[in-house]
Amino acid sequence: MADEWTPLTDSLRSLLTANGWAEPTPVALAVSGGADSMALLLTACAMELDVTVLHVDHGLRPESGADRDFVERAAQDLGCAFQVHLAHGLAAKAERTGQGLEAAARAERYSWFDKKVGAGGILLTGHHADDQRETQLLHLIRGTRPDAWRGMEAWNTERGFAIGRPFLDLTRETLLNALHQKGQAWREDASNLDPKHLRNRIRCELVPLLDALRPGWDVGLHRAARLAMEWR
Repeated sequence: MADEWTPLTDSLRSLLTANGWAEPTPVALAVSGGADSMALLLTACAMELDVTVLHVDHGLRPESGADRDFVERAAQDLGCAFQVHLAHGLAAKAERTGQGLEAAARAERYSWFDKKVGAGGILLTGHHADDQRETQLLHLIRGTRPDAWRGMEAWNTERGFAIGRPFLDLTRETLLNALHQKGQAWREDASNLDPKHLRNRIRCELVPLLDALRPGWDVGLHRAARLAMEWR
């Protein structure tokens, strides 16, 4: 049987070494309990990195407590440090500030990450290629500046610490195959299917339609992103 984990470990090692990481520099992982973040956690542990698991319980779903417990047990089983942030009143905050709920949740997460990772630290996330093309489509639909069409960066230090996304060239299917090979469970977030969020409609309706109409369409999207950066 082919080792489904090789693309994951290769991608993580390549990203870290390309950006000056060297052992035993610790890394923090943003772990929600979903498939992508669990794949990231197991990959980092397979490489024997010094890992701290960071989990945010947004308190927006009845099962969020069970998600928190799942991630904490996984971290303990793998011998990783675990820290959790309990968010309160996100819905009220979003309404008060005029933000969408997703934007308010993201702001809450990264405000806590700022404190926990600290200047010069490294935070890794499990964003993958499917997330990337959704993000690029969101930027196009919203009419953002062309340089934003590139989507998420694999390595960004704008917050004073590095945010690394090693799986941006790997599909969600690749991550799932690795998890299935190891028999590793994960948590599904039902809100990811809620059609009131534009990203979810892009994921569940627009992307499958584009895949059916023109397989490989995202190659053109990536090319447009590169051209936009050159023009800039």
